[in-house]
Amino acid sequence: MTTSERLALITGDQAKSEWDRLNRSYSQLGQLREALPAILGANLSEADEQDPIGLRGDWDLDREVYPAGGPEAGPGVNAVKSGLIVTSVNYGNNLVAMCASVLKGEPDGPEVVEAFTLQTSSSNFLDDVKEQGVSGGKLQPRSGFWDTLLDCLSRDCGQACLSAAVSCRKDNWADFLVCLAGRCGLCVVKCHACAGCKCAYWCVPVAGCCGQ
Repeated sequence: MTTSERLALITGDQAKSEWDRLNRSYSQLGQLREALPAILGANLSEADEQDPIGLRGDWDLDREVYPAGGPEAGPGVNAVKSGLIVTSVNYGNNLVAMCASVLKGEPDGPEVVEAFTLQTSSSNFLDDVKEQGVSGGKLQPRSGFWDTLLDCLSRDCGQACLSAAVSCRKDNWADFLVCLAGRCGLCVVKCHACAGCKCAYWCVPVAGCCGQ
C-alpha cells in the first residue's frame, strides 16, 4: 500500500535536463533520434520539434518491499518514482513522439528505462499508433506500452478520463499528454507506471501488473 502519491508536470529546463540526463546514460535515445528522418520521411531541419515535456509520479510505500527471497535476494524499496519524458516532432500529418519511460525504486532499487517512438497521424490519432524501439542497434516494431496505457485508462481511470483521451487536442504528442494529465490527474501517471512495471516486485505495490 502507498502512504502518499504525488503528480507533477515537468516542463521547461527541468524537462530538458531530465531528457539530457537520460540521453547521456542510455544510448537508445540517441539511436531513436538518428532514426527520426526515416520515421518522419523528412530531415529534422524540415520538421517542427517541440521542447521536451514530461509527467512524473512519486509514491511512498507503507513498508519496505523485497524480492521473494528476502533482503538477501535484492535491495529493499520504500518508494517508487516514475517518469515519462516526451519530445514531439511533426512533419505534416505525421506526428512522432520520442519517449523515455522511467521507473526507479528508492533508495537503492533499479532504474528501468525504455526508449521508444510513438507515431500516428492527426486525422486518426488514437487508432493509428505505431510503436517502435531500438534492438541490436536497429529500429524495430514493438508493442505493449500504448495499448497497455489505453487499456489501463479505460479500466481504472473512469469515463471522464477516457473521454479526455478522445477530446484532447491532438496537434502534437506533447499537447495531448499535457491535456490528458490535466483531465485525468494522477491516474494517467499511475497507468504509465503500470505499463512499464512488468510485474517487478518493487513496483507492483504501486502500479500492479497491468495484465502482463
